[in-house]
Amino acid sequence: MGFRGTVPIAFPLLVTSRTELSPLAGAFDWSPTQLAAVRGLLERGDETRRRLRGVIGWLLTEPTFMAQVAEVRHLFETLPSAHRPRFPLGRVLAVPNHTPEASLGAFNSALARLLDRWGLTQLASWELPAPQGPLLPDYLPAGAPARPAHGVWVYVPVHYPLRSDDELQQRVVDYQRQQVAALGIDPSFAGNTHHETYDRAFRLLHLERAMRSRFPTAPVGLVGRIETAATEVLGLSIERVQRLRKVISACRRGNRASVKELRVAH
Repeated sequence: MGFRGTVPIAFPLLVTSRTELSPLAGAFDWSPTQLAAVRGLLERGDETRRRLRGVIGWLLTEPTFMAQVAEVRHLFETLPSAHRPRFPLGRVLAVPNHTPEASLGAFNSALARLLDRWGLTQLASWELPAPQGPLLPDYLPAGAPARPAHGVWVYVPVHYPLRSDDELQQRVVDYQRQQVAALGIDPSFAGNTHHETYDRAFRLLHLERAMRSRFPTAPVGLVGRIETAATEVLGLSIERVQRLRKVISACRRGNRASVKELRVAH
């Protein structure tokens, strides 16, 4: 659960507990093979969500992304309050009745550029961007508003043999790097190889924002309490939490390349 002001926001990627098969599954009289297949799907879903949280962590530590969000937010706040679209903000907006189109033009364009450039489906709040996950298979029709503007589209014939040592994976990585370069984004965004660290960064940022929002003025010792709470939430030592806060700070200052544990192997 997240919050925008005092309004609760449902954001499934904040759920970090492992998805377990319900005891009610036994009522379906599934075979052991079927149960194993369902468990495998649940585990893959957990891993996908973890990787997507890593994307959010990268984004929330990237100055160029935060600057673009600030631009969109400024245009949103210049709209008359009665004419502002409701969150979540996606490509298909729930626009209030009688909203003058001209007043939304600049905002809509800026929002579309933000979503397209960073591969997002929507903004659940200004601090909760929702990244597009893999589409396997891809059932979105061509030209659909929800279709991502970029990504690596792969067609694999049903007869083509895939092997664990196939060069296809490396070719996909190469195309990811080419697209990131064309979009003018830091190279480390391609494939986000340190998604575990960025997953923890996102969760720490969300925890800190939630705790700070409780106080009009930060009380003495709040940082220490945040770090102590983070040791329980993230399952890390206090030293690792403090190091992670330094990593976040360095990235937000534009010094991502100087952080040793975030360097990208080529």
